[in-house]
Amino acid sequence: MVAASTGPANGNSHNCDVPHLNAIQYGFNAALNISTDLTWKHADTLFNLIENKLGESIESYVYVCEQQKNF
Repeated sequence: MVAASTGPANGNSHNCDVPHLNAIQYGFNAALNISTDLTWKHADTLFNLIENKLGESIESYVYVCEQQKNF
C-alpha cells in the first residue's frame, strides 16, 4: 500500500502554510471590515462576526459569499 501525499507534493495548487493562511484571512477580514488582527486561531470570534454580517441584510449576505469566493 502506498501512502497518499498531502500538500503540494500531490499536485495541489493551494498553499496551507501559516503565513499564507494569515495573509488570506487578513484580506477576507479587511473586505468584511472586521479586525484584521483576527486569525484562524480566533475561530469563535470570526464565526460570530461573520454570522452577524450574514444576518444584516440580503445584500450583506451576498457580499460575504462573494468575498468568501475571492479568498
